[in-house]
Amino acid sequence: MMKENQEKEKEKKPLNTYVKFAGIGIQMVITILVTTFIGVWLDGKFESISPFATIAGSLIGVFVALYVVYKEVKNM
Repeated sequence: MMKENQEKEKEKKPLNTYVKFAGIGIQMVITILVTTFIGVWLDGKFESISPFATIAGSLIGVFVALYVVYKEVKNM
């Protein structure tokens, strides 16, 4: 009985790892898209800063996404 439970846990563990990494990837894409769209919105609202808000928003999104990935991988 104990061996069966241990074998089931071993089978679930790689699947859980794949799901975590897929979730991290989706979270990265969403973070970058949201911050980029905020930058585009700011560029439309304030025309004097035209391309810089989009650039800043996308870069902030990339750095935040990488930081979140770093924290998740460190916790694994």
